[in-house]
Amino acid sequence: MMAYDRKTKEKALKLYFLGKTLTQISKVKGMPSEKTLSYWRTKEDWNSKRKETNKKTAEKLIENVSDFKASMIEELVDIKSKLLAQFEDSPNPTKDRLADSIIKLQQQELLLRGEATEHKKVEGDVVNRNYDFSNLTTEEIRELLRNED
Repeated sequence: MMAYDRKTKEKALKLYFLGKTLTQISKVKGMPSEKTLSYWRTKEDWNSKRKETNKKTAEKLIENVSDFKASMIEELVDIKSKLLAQFEDSPNPTKDRLADSIIKLQQQELLLRGEATEHKKVEGDVVNRNYDFSNLTTEEIRELLRNED
């Protein structure tokens, strides 16, 4: 068995982590034979290392997606509150456009939270203008905002 440097072993391992077979790796210029790669895989337990790396990658991906979703929800809530602040002082044609925008933002927020965008109960205190849109359907939001005229 010919001696290979650390860089060659690391490159072979990276290719293995990327899902390449030993046969595919052995065909890459400068890589050892399939037999040598098989020996390394067994001796250095590449299968366990690949599983652990895949697990860590999946966990990091889930964390990144969660962070992104939380950031997007925060932005949507901020935009909705700005639109609601403009809503009361707006003329009717503008109110309709604002209501449509608020509804679309609410749907996006619900989707990001993994919740249904339809078939929810109405909740909120319209009289005191303490709006809770989180449990409203789009039609309920539209009706609530129309009744504010």
